[in-house]
Amino acid sequence: MGDINLFVINEKVTQLSPSSFQLERELQILIEKNMHTFFGVTFLQSEFSIPNGRIDSLGIDENNCPVIFE
Repeated sequence: MGDINLFVINEKVTQLSPSSFQLERELQILIEKNMHTFFGVTFLQSEFSIPNGRIDSLGIDENNCPVIFE
């Protein structure tokens, strides 16, 4: 996952080391738990099934429109 940069933002910005998230699932859980803070989206469901597969994370925005995170 070296191509995804993650940061801690306090009074200054600090980049997290690439080893902070070894698995994509760990990052998915972090995003889902903080979806409103990161994106202003309310989290609805993880691993949402659709006829031809699944959606990693599903949310809804302030206009009640679905937001899909893959």
